[in-house]
Amino acid sequence: MKISSEEFEGLKSLVAKRGSLEIRLVSGSMAPLLPTGSLARIEPCRFEELEKYDLVVFWYHGIVMCHCVWDRGVFPAANGERTLVTKGLANPVSDDPVRESWILGRVTSHATTPWQFNWNLVKAKFRRRTSFSRDESLDKT
Repeated sequence: MKISSEEFEGLKSLVAKRGSLEIRLVSGSMAPLLPTGSLARIEPCRFEELEKYDLVVFWYHGIVMCHCVWDRGVFPAANGERTLVTKGLANPVSDDPVRESWILGRVTSHATTPWQFNWNLVKAKFRRRTSFSRDESLDKT
């Protein structure tokens, strides 16, 4: 379902006011980690807090999506705004840059049906296999 920028800003205000919000995922772009129908709790976050492999929920061309942070954008948006590179696990390529203002929040917990999955364990395993480390800055600017 598409939502307008005004509806997204209202949703963003609701998340900030409540401190968290649970949403149900309606696509399979994050399968097998988060199959269609999974429940995700999102909390507001600062752009600087986001790390590689974090799950973020964002507004993109009228659709609210949940994907992994792949990297910080090398190039800022046309208005100078910072960007993220995101990717769905089931997608072959990364998304177009996601502007900072389009980020709704970070996924802090999730439940899949019928089993649950600990994404923090997966992130730790991926971090050991890549040259990227927590101490390195993602910011290319």
